[in-house]
Amino acid sequence: MVNCDNSRALKVITGARPNGQNFTIDEAKANEIREHLYNYVAGLLDLNIRIPETRVEVVKIDGGQFAVLIRQPCIGPDQTTSPPKTKGAARRLAQQMRAGFVDKLYCRTNHRPGGLFRFGADPKVSNFCHNGDNSLWLVDVCPPRLWVTSGSGEKPMVEMFALDEERQGIEVWKHFTPAGVLVNTLTQLGALSIAHWDIFKGELGFPDQLLEIDIQGLQPNVYQARLLACELGWQYGIHQSELKAFFDKTHFERKLGPKQWAAIKAELLAWRG
Repeated sequence: MVNCDNSRALKVITGARPNGQNFTIDEAKANEIREHLYNYVAGLLDLNIRIPETRVEVVKIDGGQFAVLIRQPCIGPDQTTSPPKTKGAARRLAQQMRAGFVDKLYCRTNHRPGGLFRFGADPKVSNFCHNGDNSLWLVDVCPPRLWVTSGSGEKPMVEMFALDEERQGIEVWKHFTPAGVLVNTLTQLGALSIAHWDIFKGELGFPDQLLEIDIQGLQPNVYQARLLACELGWQYGIHQSELKAFFDKTHFERKLGPKQWAAIKAELLAWRG
């Protein structure tokens, strides 16, 4: 939950989830989350990604549980409030996303052996805000996408709650791999303004061969499905509202079984004609 007045933004982390699959945050867990958040913010700042000053507090709430509060100054409106209306505006936005976010994550110091990022991030457009001088800031630092101790080793954190093995693998791809971050930055921009999809692809240096996806053979990866939806949406003039509805259907918390995937493929085939 996020509240914002004229000067401060407040995000409250509890164990409650919209789907009812709640989890418990005791004092030890809350303090662990706070430490992860501070380490994550420090890691992104070391990569020169713009983040507002962030304060994290642990507070006791009802039922003997705890919550974590994240406080930041309000930078300005998030990117969803002002989709680019011109080619020039679309080009500037894509350049800002590349220079201020994608290229920073891609830098050599953010790579682990094996090719995964040390610090990941979610390129959702609502996670970025513009301030008075029109610079772009990343304001969402939760969940903290960093590597945490797990058993005798480490694993990347993608959510506060446990995911099944398949979902964990897809979310690691999304947040911690160069291809995943690029695909998701691009598709988020497409969801914002599909009319400028060709500009976004060009400015982000997206290789067209990654768009050579067979719809019938499409694997159950919602992000690759979104990539194909954006490409088809731009080529065949799909309305922005239809694309938004497609993104809603493919949200990562939705359970997409064989019937749902068949419906997704059928919709993409219908767009192609």
